[in-house]
Amino acid sequence: MFVSTADTKFSELYKTSEDGGLTIFGLYLFLGMVIVGGIAIDFANLITHRTHLQVTADVAAHAAIVTRQNATEGAAKVKAIELASGTMPTGRHGSVLTAADVQFGAWNASTEVFKPSANSKTGVLVETSSLSSKSNPVSAFLLHLVGFGTFDVRTRAVYETYKRNCLNEGFVAENLVDLRSNNDFLNDFCIHSNGHVELQNHNYFESGTRVTMPNKGDLVIPGNGWAQNPGLADALGEDEFSLDIIDDLPDIFSDLYNLNSNSEHWPSYVTDTSTLDTINSGGTYDDSDFADNRVTWVNCNGNQGLTIAKNTTLTKVAIITDCAVTFKNGGAMEDSLIFTISTSANSFKSPQGRLCLESGGNSPAAFSERFDLRLIRRRGQVSLVQLVARAFPSRRPCASGFGLRRGAPKAASARLQRRAARSVF
Repeated sequence: MFVSTADTKFSELYKTSEDGGLTIFGLYLFLGMVIVGGIAIDFANLITHRTHLQVTADVAAHAAIVTRQNATEGAAKVKAIELASGTMPTGRHGSVLTAADVQFGAWNASTEVFKPSANSKTGVLVETSSLSSKSNPVSAFLLHLVGFGTFDVRTRAVYETYKRNCLNEGFVAENLVDLRSNNDFLNDFCIHSNGHVELQNHNYFESGTRVTMPNKGDLVIPGNGWAQNPGLADALGEDEFSLDIIDDLPDIFSDLYNLNSNSEHWPSYVTDTSTLDTINSGGTYDDSDFADNRVTWVNCNGNQGLTIAKNTTLTKVAIITDCAVTFKNGGAMEDSLIFTISTSANSFKSPQGRLCLESGGNSPAAFSERFDLRLIRRRGQVSLVQLVARAFPSRRPCASGFGLRRGAPKAASARLQRRAARSVF
């Protein structure tokens, strides 16, 4: 075979030529850019979708735990799914939340483990998801070119109920809290109003006590009030929260009157629900008139009132009444509850001034489960008091002439509080 010299030279030049090499490099670079760009676009899409799922889980979990406080577990799950569907419509995202994805139970903060528990109202875990098994995975935009067509995404939210410290022991009112003179507030005692607080002089606030309202500039004190109320400046702060307990008071009263021991508000020390003891007139009574571990209904007629006799100690009793209640000197109560539906301006009256609580309309007023009225000179002493009031605009829930101090575990008066919800995971 004959090969010309020209052909030989061309072949040698072709083998050693570098012309067009940049094109090959460009093709590799383009492919790399497509891969990186695909990762960036699809990763951003995944993060966006995950965030959307997380928000949906948060919304659904909060709705579930709040609904569960006054409804069945099934109703709470329905509400959670309803809000989840509103946040991520089924027609576009598929079913991101089902009833099986909502579990009630308890959250252990130390181990960070959620334990499902039937009939629980204290915590909820919600899982939202977009999965291939549910036919709603997240689709890839570009990565399907390299074999990644869909992605599974899951998010979780855990909410637990809790009680504000201010609701464990203190004076709490929707409107005005008006305190007079000669009060000692000790051991983390709290005074809160969703309106404002008014104080006279000669009150003492121990370190750790709190006086709060939405705007602390609304505090009303005499001109020399800062000097005459030691500790007030450090105790003063701003806060505002829902007093759902006010709306629950009619149900609490009904549960006590009807001996509904399954109520979440039921006092643990009332163990005998065989009958409701009844006293059909007001008057002065002592501990012998109220049976331990039972509920007693005191029904007043006309202007009669219920007076707790001097030096009377009530233990493990629950008293419900429509009377205005008066406490004489030296009285004491432990693990006990007095609940009045009286709307008198003196619905609760005590020695050395008055300790009163008013309610709006027919909503009853409640006095807490543990307190002490032993007289100390001109100052009394109240342990673990919880006053919750919705005051008439022209009236004032008030306390005067009392030193307030804790004498028992904080949990004692917490049973009357509806729980708030917070996210823990």
